[in-house]
Parts: sequence; structure tokens; C-alpha cells
Amino acid sequence: MKGYFNHRAFYKMLLMFMLAISIPTLIIGVISIQNSTQHIVDQSDIFSKNLLDEKKSLFEQKFSEITNVSNQILSSEEVWRLFDHTVPTIKKHQAMQATIFYLLNMSRSNEGLASIYLYNEDQDYVLSDAKYPSDEFMDASILKLDFPGATFLTSPRESHSNAADQQVVSYIRRFRDMATNETLRLIINVKYSQLVEKLQMDHNPYQLDLIIFNERNELILTPKGSNLKLDENHLKAIRNLGDSINRQSFDGEEYYFSKTESNKMGWTFMYLKPYSQLVGTAKLLTQLMVVSTVIVLALSFLLAFGLSKYLYKPLGNLIGEIRTSAMHSTDQKMDEYMIIDSVLKNLFHENRELQTQYAEAFPYMRQYTMQKLITGKILEEERIAGMIEFFGVKLTGTLFVIAVLEFEKENITDQMFANVETWMDSHSQSHFVTVMDEYHMVAVLSGDDDMYHTLELLLSHLNERWSDVTIAASRPFDSLTKAGVNYREAMIQFNQRFFDDSNRLHICKPAENLRQADFLYDRSYEEALLQAIQAQDEGKAHRVIRQLISSLPEQSLSIEYIKYGMFQFVSRLGDSLHAFGGAHFEEFLKERAILAEIHKVKSLQELEQYLTEFMRLIIDNIAKIRRSQHTETIHKAKAFIKANYHRDISIKDISEHVFLSPNYLGAIFKTETGFTIFDYTTQVRMDAAVDLLKNPSLKIQEISQAIGYKNVQSFNRFFKKAQKMTPLEYRRSIIES
Repeated sequence: MKGYFNHRAFYKMLLMFMLAISIPTLIIGVISIQNSTQHIVDQSDIFSKNLLDEKKSLFEQKFSEITNVSNQILSSEEVWRLFDHTVPTIKKHQAMQATIFYLLNMSRSNEGLASIYLYNEDQDYVLSDAKYPSDEFMDASILKLDFPGATFLTSPRESHSNAADQQVVSYIRRFRDMATNETLRLIINVKYSQLVEKLQMDHNPYQLDLIIFNERNELILTPKGSNLKLDENHLKAIRNLGDSINRQSFDGEEYYFSKTESNKMGWTFMYLKPYSQLVGTAKLLTQLMVVSTVIVLALSFLLAFGLSKYLYKPLGNLIGEIRTSAMHSTDQKMDEYMIIDSVLKNLFHENRELQTQYAEAFPYMRQYTMQKLITGKILEEERIAGMIEFFGVKLTGTLFVIAVLEFEKENITDQMFANVETWMDSHSQSHFVTVMDEYHMVAVLSGDDDMYHTLELLLSHLNERWSDVTIAASRPFDSLTKAGVNYREAMIQFNQRFFDDSNRLHICKPAENLRQADFLYDRSYEEALLQAIQAQDEGKAHRVIRQLISSLPEQSLSIEYIKYGMFQFVSRLGDSLHAFGGAHFEEFLKERAILAEIHKVKSLQELEQYLTEFMRLIIDNIAKIRRSQHTETIHKAKAFIKANYHRDISIKDISEHVFLSPNYLGAIFKTETGFTIFDYTTQVRMDAAVDLLKNPSLKIQEISQAIGYKNVQSFNRFFKKAQKMTPLEYRRSIIES
């Protein structure tokens, strides 16, 4: 045994081994960590720019919604009726009240709005929850704000009014009435808390802080984690820097930032972080690597000395026992070569067992890794390329498409997965398929050909074997680092089943093709439906609703925007019909949670059913209101006649008193009382004449003038028709009796 082992030789071998391991590890570790600093910055830049684009898109969408609200307000009849000089003063007062109610209703029906003002600069008054002179208005600071152009978004400010007493961002729109040449401002106060909700990152791996400021270099959203105090000069310097520059010194400290600007809003969006904190981990790790390597090297010397001194004899005994065991396990004597052969056979057997276990685990490793890639949890291009090569995935094209396959009524089985994978192997040269959960598979296609045509063929194949299979596909993208964003876009496409319940291929449309219309629907539908309701024509109203619903799928708008638009449609319809019922109709609308009910619908068919039922309830309600209003109107007309019969009043005088046209008043008066207005007025006058004739001191001519007749002959004619005798004959009959 001593021939095989030498204490000094073993010591030298172990020592050289420790040095060979420690020194290369130290060198490789230091180089790798130094390169990782730039890698961290690059990944942070990609991550932060993607987040900035998301935040900017979110704000621009909210800005578009606010713009749509302002367009809706400026197109309403209530607002423009204020500037019609042909309208009488009392009508203008009613129009002003209607405008105030309309503005309040708009702010209450939009959760994100705090209040709305309409400010007339020339006449110097404000409409909000009431009419105010500008110098007495609670929130007067916003009225005189000077800004270029027709629209402006303010920085966060404190609003003080009856409608809102909180922090808001104000959208101001200046316009001019061409008829009166009056300048007006529409001010929409948006709740700041809801505007910036969930904008700061709670789980940001790079701990970046979001900052937003406007073209006046005023902060809209301030950083919550940074100690840096940004003033106007800082923001102006940042705005003048190009997008490619991501490092800048402020107050003697170097900062990393990414920024982008919104052309719609004039705002700058920026993520900011001290550069030392961003790369501090890499620097700390470098120092730790150096110290650790030195410690390991020192321990290696001690370990080598200990092993050479205390392990030499036990190791020699172990070799002797292995030799003895090998000799006893077989009848033949074994030399050293036979022992080595036996050890190699055992190692080969163990290797085969390891390969078998690896082959069983490989599909699960592949599926787990591909899921991380698809969901965007891996962003490094080098790492993605290495994984694709390791798992034997073929993706050779320059463009990629992610397709999500949803099996709605069956759980995915191994047979179903194998069927999809086999079909894809025969129809696409560059792809891979994996299972995401019990209902969803994902296929990633790569190539320059029409990949959507391949997906249409796949959908047809699957629906022949399994029912209720739907495929949603992303738009083409040029790098697998963008897989996470495009996977989420593909999942969103399943919402298109709101328009079409049948199984089909839904393709994500490019953002530039989406249309943000001033109005979701043609305003003529409102007018047609209003006419049908006024005429109590339920059939015509149902046809109008069906035409409106049929027009919605032609527009490239989100489901939530369509639901919001239908809520606005119902609200505007309610505002238009408010004049029919006053407080009663307002109470009818309050009893129904319109927005919540519309939000529950799951398809266009359900939306049509809801609108049809709501329309029928309105028709029934208006019928009840009209019957009640007719009774009240007739009562007012009778009271007016009894109070003014002594004057020469006409049907026009009575109709103006009750705010109805003469023809309409005459029709409902006849229906409700059985008399014409003329007959009823004559009856009231004749009853008064009977009482006056009892006074013998009054002349017939005096009585005629007292009850509204200037001509005695007319009085005699009507009295004789009513009492079958002349006034003089009636007086004589009273005296005789």
C-alpha cells in the first residue's frame, strides 16, 4: 500500500489542486461581475422603457376619455341654448338650470371626475353646482389661468368648491361662441388620486421611481423614494436631454433615468434612480468575491495540510479494504486492472440510471423553462438563445407570433398535446408548443410566411376533433425578449368573444389602427330612439337599438370602452327625457344601477336585451308620468281661467301659462274634462254672472264687463244659451221668486 501513496506527493498534489481551482475562479468571477454592471444597466433600461410606454399609454387613454367627455358636453343642446338670443329670458333661466344639472350629472356618472365648471369670461359668471360671479367662486384660482393654445392640463392642485374639495388635475378647454363672440372655458377637474392610482411600482426589481412633469416644468407625480429635490431647472435640463442619454449628474450625485414624452398631453414621463444604488450590488459582489476567494485559498492550504496528515492512513486502509472486497466477491484473484474494470462497470450502470431519470424529467424542465420565456420572466437574449439551443427548439425566422389555444370545455390531456405538436411539426418548420395550464396551450411560430394562415388551418383541424376551441394570436414581433408583452396581448384577444360567440381566430390589431372616435356611436340613434319613446312606439325603439348594437363590432374599440359608451348613451337618453318627468323621472333613474348592470353583460346579445328592457321601462314610466302631468296641467289651466275670467283671455294666454302649445293643451283638456277650453271658460263666466245678477244695483252692461265681455250682445247670447233665458229675464225670475 505504501507503494501506491506517498505523504509528500499527496500533499503537493492536493495543494496544486486547490491553487488550480481558486485562482481561475477568482479571475473569472471578477471579470464576470464587472461585465454584469453594464448588463444590469441595459436590462434596467429595457425594463423601465417598457414600463414608461405602459404608463404613458395609460395616461393618454385617460386623457382621450376626458377629451371625449369635453366633446360630449360641448355638443349638448343644454350648453348651446345659453347663447341663443332668440330664447326668452325665462327660457334662458331654464336652460341655465338644465346646464347645471347636466354638468352635475356628468361629474357624478364618471367616477374619476371631481367636478365640472363652465366659465363665461365675457359675462363673468361660472356654472358648477349653481351660478356664481367669478370673484365669489370658491375655486376662482383656476378661472384666470393663462395658457397657450385651446387646451391645457394643470399640475396637481387643491380644488375648493361645493362639488369637490380635494387634490385634482384640471383639464381646461377654451372655446368661443360664434353667434355672440363670447369666450368660454370648460374646466374638468379629474381626481388626482385615481389618475395616478397604481402608477408607482410596488414590486419593481430595480427600485425605480416614476416622475411626471408638464411642459411648464411643473411636477405632476413626484418620486416617493428619492431624496433628490427636483426644481424647475432640473426638469428643464432633463427635458432638453435626448432619449438615448440615461445618466446625468444632479447636485453632485450621478443618476440613472429613462424618459419619454407624450405628444398628446405635453407631459414627460421619467424613471429616476441613483446610479450608485443601481450598480451597487455588482460592486459589492465583486468585493465579496475577492474576499471570499482569499479566504477559500487560505482554508485550502489548511485543508491540504490536514488531509495530507490525518487522511493518509484512513485512505490507505480504504484502498486495502476495496481490494480485499473485490477478491472475496469472486473466486478468481483480481489484480489492479480488474478492480478498475469492476469500478468502471459500476459507474456505467449508475450513469445509465441517471440518464433514464434525466429523460423522464426533461419534458417537465422544457415546459417550465418555456413557460418562463413566454410570460416574460426571462429578458436576456443570450440566455434565451442558450435555452432554445439546449432544448432543441427550432425558431429560425426573423419574426415571431404567439398563439394561445383555449379548450373551453375539456381539460388538456397528453393525447391532445401530442395531436397539436404532431400537426404543427407537419405544417410549420419553425415553432414550439407548450402547455400553460389545464385549459391553455401556447404555440410560438417563427418565420416570414403567413403564420396566421397556419393558425387558421390549426383551428379548423382542432374544431373537427374537439368543440369550443378558440385561438388568440399576438401581432408579429422581432425579439423573444418581447414575448411577455405579446403573450398578454394575445390573452386579451379572448375578450373579442364579447362580439362573436363562435370559435374563431382572434388576431391582435396594431395599436395605430385603433380608432378613438369623438363618439362611440352615431348621434342619430339617440334622436331616433327619443322620437320612438315620445311616440310610445316600442317596436320602432327596438329596431333602433338593434341597429345601434349591430354597428358596434365594426369599430376597433375595447369592450370596456363600448360598455362605457353604452352607459353614456343611456345617461344622455335619461337627460333628454328628464323634461317629461322632472323629479319623478330622476328618481326612476336613481333606482337603477345602470353602470353596474351594463358592466355585467357578457355579449352584444345581452347588451341588446338590457337596452330593450330598459327602453320598455322608460316608455311605461313616461306613460304614467304623462297621465299625472296631464291632471296637474288641467288643474293649473282651470285655476288660471277662474282667476282671470273677468279679462279678455284667449287659449294662447292659458297655454303660455302652463307651457304647452294651444293645440296640445286643447286636446288634453278635452280628453280629461270632456269640455273644450272655450266651453269651460264660458261656463265659469256664466256661473259668475248668475251670482252678479242677484245684485239689483248692477246694470247688465256692468256685469258683462265684469266677467270679461266687452260686447253686451255676446254676453246675452252666451247667457241665454246656458240658462235658456236672457240675463234680464233671469233677474226678473229671481225677483218674482
